[in-house]
Amino acid sequence: MLKKILSKFVGKEQQLPAIFATKMLLVYIGWKLFRYGADNITVLNFYWRKLSDIVAQWEINIAVPLLRIFLNEKITVYSRNILLEKSVAVYVADHCLGLSAMFIFTAFVLVIEGNVKHKIWFIPLGIFLIAFINAIRVAALCYIFKYAPEWFDFNHSYVYVALTYGAIFLMLMWWMERFYPASRSAH
Repeated sequence: MLKKILSKFVGKEQQLPAIFATKMLLVYIGWKLFRYGADNITVLNFYWRKLSDIVAQWEINIAVPLLRIFLNEKITVYSRNILLEKSVAVYVADHCLGLSAMFIFTAFVLVIEGNVKHKIWFIPLGIFLIAFINAIRVAALCYIFKYAPEWFDFNHSYVYVALTYGAIFLMLMWWMERFYPASRSAH
């Protein structure tokens, strides 16, 4: 149906990219609607909070042992707060969990053409890797906040985005090289 609608607006060569872009746009709109509902609809908010808390605790449980390798001090965790002895505390907020990156990764794999059996194992693996990268980020940000606080905002806002989306790009390129139907027929 989408192909038929788009054929009225784009040439045959542009149909595949246009279909992909349209699907990703629809996924993005769906994500934004879901996030609005998760923030404003009580029942969705309850489950969103639960999911966010689970992801936050998982990432903190990885980040803290990593921090202990590099810091010779007591580290305390209280809910989503990582408290470093006699110095600073870092709060792991929802927007710091990498959930948007996980969603974008999942959506990309789902909308691209390919065998479902490969998507079934690749999506959880990718989500795990994104969460693991984010846990390393949390540990690194705690370290930076203590020893170079002037670099905290830059690393929080830009370095993570570049590393995470770079990793997502590499995972997707690897997956498409091996499992995307057009790339397999070209070899």
